[in-house]
Amino acid sequence: MPPSAARFAAIALSVTLFVSVLAPFLAGPAAANITGEPDISLTIADNRVDAGETTTLEVSVVNRGELDSGSDVGNAQAEQRVTTARGLTLTPRDSGPITVHTNTQAVGNVPDGEAIPARFEITVDEDADPGTYRIPIDVGYKYSPFVSERASHSQRNEVRSRTKNVRVVVDEEDNFEITGVESTAESGSDGWVAVTFEHTGDRTVDDTTVEFQSRSSGLRFGGSDRTTAYLGTVEPGDRRTVRVEGAFSEDARSRDYAADLALNYDERGGDRTGERHVVGVEPEADQTFAFENVDSTLRVAQDGTVRGTVVNEGPNEARNVVVTLSPPGQNVRVLEPEVAVGDLDAGERVDVAFDVEISSAARAGPRQFTISTEYENLDGDTQRADDVRFRQTVEPRRDVFTVEPVNATVTAGGSDRIVLAVTNNEDETVTDVSAKVFASSPLSVSDDEAFVDELEPGETAELAFRVSAAGSAMQKDYPISVDFQYVDEDGETRLTDSYRVPVGVEEKSGGLFGSIGPVIPAGLVALGLAPLASIAFRYRRR
Repeated sequence: MPPSAARFAAIALSVTLFVSVLAPFLAGPAAANITGEPDISLTIADNRVDAGETTTLEVSVVNRGELDSGSDVGNAQAEQRVTTARGLTLTPRDSGPITVHTNTQAVGNVPDGEAIPARFEITVDEDADPGTYRIPIDVGYKYSPFVSERASHSQRNEVRSRTKNVRVVVDEEDNFEITGVESTAESGSDGWVAVTFEHTGDRTVDDTTVEFQSRSSGLRFGGSDRTTAYLGTVEPGDRRTVRVEGAFSEDARSRDYAADLALNYDERGGDRTGERHVVGVEPEADQTFAFENVDSTLRVAQDGTVRGTVVNEGPNEARNVVVTLSPPGQNVRVLEPEVAVGDLDAGERVDVAFDVEISSAARAGPRQFTISTEYENLDGDTQRADDVRFRQTVEPRRDVFTVEPVNATVTAGGSDRIVLAVTNNEDETVTDVSAKVFASSPLSVSDDEAFVDELEPGETAELAFRVSAAGSAMQKDYPISVDFQYVDEDGETRLTDSYRVPVGVEEKSGGLFGSIGPVIPAGLVALGLAPLASIAFRYRRR
């Protein structure tokens, strides 16, 4: 091939290769290149601080991305890639009287149109002059300024680092000092939050307002996260207390819940100004009650008593206290479940008693009772304290009296006096004890009632009755029944169940020859009795 032809061929090949390389970039809309970059700014919603204050600044990282050339086919994902700041970090630095305690924070990816919060803790020097200060913050991130829609979205990555400033305003010295925070609101209830201010400045202030704003969902003011109270005119040296409605959530714990206080006022000789304070509001400790020294006399099929001591464990006085005893089941009934004990100071105690009826269907054993307490707090609102649960034992069934026979035999065909020993098994003295005996054939009772005016616990009395047995009664034990009616220590008249007592029937005696009479012939009897008849006749004549 001539040299000129060879050079021509080489040039043609180079052009072909060059065109093939540039073809993707010279193509039509389907092969567009997307270019742009993030645009990061830092803002602080509340940038006012006080000299000597340690606080947390909340900085918002905002990205308003700039898109220089977008996708011709509407590829939003590729467009977002060039405007997103990836792996963004913030590194704050000290500035003048402001010391930053927070090191580098990793914020992460910040897409176009989003604002992501970051927090920095700072301390302002005690002697810081009022004014505006800039805190420099180094911002670093990665981004892709170029993305190709061809060649599997090829892109170029870059790292950018910029220093941005946020402004912090150190307010002038406050006119007010907070000297006390009290709260009467308990967890899960409403109450008052009271804050006491002292005017430490040297100028009278007018039209003073205080805005409360909670920083937590656990604390609310008047059903909202904020409320405002009015103080009016305050002279130097004055001390004022403002009260606002406050409420804590059910799961609020015993710790301080932060609230921002913004005071705004007209300072005489100056413009309207304001100052900020942060206070911690702690839920009032729950009012609690204890039930101590518990004792009971509970027994199956009897009435008993549950006694104990109600103790107000504080922290406050409780007014119009009512305690209620709840039984453990259907077979246990509290006859009068409520006892009103009146007002109780913190630490004060009072004895209470409840009458309890145990049915005959109940089983012996331990039972769990519940004491609930309602009261009025210092604001006059009705509250209910946590229930107190305790166990008491129901003893097995025991008869009121023990009945034992002392002399209980009757001759067949005759009538005899029987004696029964009656013992009081109760733990209390019973009075007006009436006993009545019942019998069935072959026994009968002619004198069936007896009376004892009083029986102390464990005391025994003997009661006598007259019982007859039919002549046909066999020699063995027959049952009689005896019932008792009595009056207990509470003045209640009660009737017992029936007691069964054995009565023995003895065979009737036959006289001098009664034991052999049936086996002697009638003639022999007549012969044997003739001499005896003359003897008896002579005895009567003497």
